[in-house]
Amino acid sequence: MIGIVLVSHGGFADALLREINHIVGPDLQNITAVGIGPEDDMNARRGDILKAAASVDTGSGVLVLTDLFGGTPSNLALSLSPDVKCEVIGGVNLPMLIRAVGKRAELGLLELAEDASEAGRKYIAVASKVLARESSPKRNSLTQAALVAKSLRHQIENQLGALRAYTPNDPVRLAEHKRLVAFLHKLLAQLTLIEAHVAAALMGDTDEPLIRADAALKDLRAEVSLWWKDNSKDMVNWCVRFPVIGGTIGMLNAFGADPLLATGAAIAALGGPELYKVLKDKSDK
Repeated sequence: MIGIVLVSHGGFADALLREINHIVGPDLQNITAVGIGPEDDMNARRGDILKAAASVDTGSGVLVLTDLFGGTPSNLALSLSPDVKCEVIGGVNLPMLIRAVGKRAELGLLELAEDASEAGRKYIAVASKVLARESSPKRNSLTQAALVAKSLRHQIENQLGALRAYTPNDPVRLAEHKRLVAFLHKLLAQLTLIEAHVAAALMGDTDEPLIRADAALKDLRAEVSLWWKDNSKDMVNWCVRFPVIGGTIGMLNAFGADPLLATGAAIAALGGPELYKVLKDKSDK
């Protein structure tokens, strides 16, 4: 796995690190941040960046993401090349960081740098220009899909907030609590990817972002199905399951699936016979 070091003026790098931990989960490894202050000793800060790179390097190299190419953080990072196997990118943003974290176990160092920088460029847009484009059924469907993903992401974020405010004392319940939090973080990461890919589809004319969104949606469904298989006896997962089912139906519809087929597929994949039984019991009462 390729290590990642965020380097910036002030606290920007630390803020990005907090945000990626919020989106992907708090257990990210081999990623760290270094901030550069206006009065700092630059030789000392270079040493800090060198130590940070060494701490995340597992042998595959280090991707250094800096806030401004040509700025002090970038120049200090570039000076590491004789001592560290690294690639440096200037102009880091959140889409770039999400892509880098998501692909660093699959790509080589140079490939990762190119892929992450492309993601950082792709998701920059002037909203008024995007919104001013001619309306079409496909565009309206994509917009609806993005809204569904965003709404579902907010629901999961709220559930995570509630879970963080409560820590069970019983060891068994504590282990279940931790598993649920980790599961929700996986869903959050997939939904963030879906939003990003749908946004890219709205900005462009190719089908590639939709293919990636569909892949992320399948990963989301797989995560939920696995969770259901392992935790079917624990009813706490219904607080996750119902909104995920609803959101999946909405996104399948938005991608052009037949409404009845989308509903059936989502229920079958995410709920199975147990959900049908619950709904039947409710209708019989």
